[in-house]
Amino acid sequence: MTDYVTIDIPFESRHQCWFCGEPSNGTLRCPQSISHVSLHGIELPVCTECASFVDKRSQMTIWPLRLHIKDRLLNKYAKHLGIGVIWTKEELEQSQLEGAIFEGFRTSAWTMYEIARQRIDFQGWALTVDGNAVESLDDTFFFEFQGTRFLTVESAVAYYVKSEGLDDALLSGLLDIVGKDQFEYGLRITRLNPRPTKKLRKQLLREVEQQRRETDKVATLSNSRVNDVDISAIRPIVLNNTVIEVEAITWMMARAISTLNELSRFEDCFFEEHEHLGGPRAFQLFDGIQLYLQAREDQTWAEKLDPNQLLWSQLYR
Repeated sequence: MTDYVTIDIPFESRHQCWFCGEPSNGTLRCPQSISHVSLHGIELPVCTECASFVDKRSQMTIWPLRLHIKDRLLNKYAKHLGIGVIWTKEELEQSQLEGAIFEGFRTSAWTMYEIARQRIDFQGWALTVDGNAVESLDDTFFFEFQGTRFLTVESAVAYYVKSEGLDDALLSGLLDIVGKDQFEYGLRITRLNPRPTKKLRKQLLREVEQQRRETDKVATLSNSRVNDVDISAIRPIVLNNTVIEVEAITWMMARAISTLNELSRFEDCFFEEHEHLGGPRAFQLFDGIQLYLQAREDQTWAEKLDPNQLLWSQLYR
C-alpha cells in the first residue's frame, strides 16, 4: 500500500490550490521521491477544477502532472486569455461597445483575463515535507514559447488558434515548413492572415516554402565561402552621413549577400533575427546595408573606396 504525506503549506497559502492559486478544497495524490525521506508519494492541495483534469488512475509524478493541468487550463480558458492579446485594459475601458451584452463584456472582460492569466502563471510554493525539500528535477518534455509551457507544439497551436481565432491549417502548415524553432515567425504570418481563403493559404505556404529552399541553398553555399574570410577584419562604412556598422556587414557576408536582389530574399530573415533590437534600430541597420550594396554597384567605388573590398574578393574568388 502506498503511503502519502501532505506537503508543508505556508500560512499565507493555507487555502490555495498548489497548481493554480485558486481556493483549494481537497488534496491530490501523486507518486514522488523526497530527499532524505523514504516516502512513496505526496498529497497536494488542489481546487475542484484542477482535480477534475486528472485521470484518477494516473500515476504521473508531480512535474508532468503540473504541466498536464496547466495545459488543460490553457485550453479551457484560451478565449479569456485571448482578451489580453486583442485588447489592453485602457482600450476596453474606452471602447464604445453598446448594448447590454457588450456592456457586460466591456466591464468584466479584463477581470476574466487577469484571473485566467494569474492561474496560468501561478507557480506554487517550494515543495517541502517536514522541512525537507522535494526533488525538483523536471525531466518532462514540453514546448515553451514566450514564457508559457505547453505539453507539445500541437498544444501551443491549438491554444493560439482558439484564443485568437486563427487559421489552424495555416499555422500548422507554416510550422511544418519552418520548424518549431520558428514558431514566432509562423504565428506572425498567421496573425496577419487570421482567416485566409483556401487559395490564399496555399499561396502563403508556397511562398514560405520557396523562401526556405532559397535560404537553405544560399546558406549552404555561403558556409563554404565564409570559411575563407577573416570576419574580424570587417570595417564600418560611412555613406551619406550614415554609418554602415560592422554588425550589419558581417550579417551580409555570413550569408554571401552581395546584391540588392539577394538582400530582398533575406529581408524577412533579417528582421526576424534582429527583432530583439526593436523596430527603429533594425530598420536603421537594414537601411545601412541597402546603401552599402547600392554603393558597391559602382565598381570603381568598390575597388578604390571600400575598405572591405579585399574581403569581398576573398568571398567570391
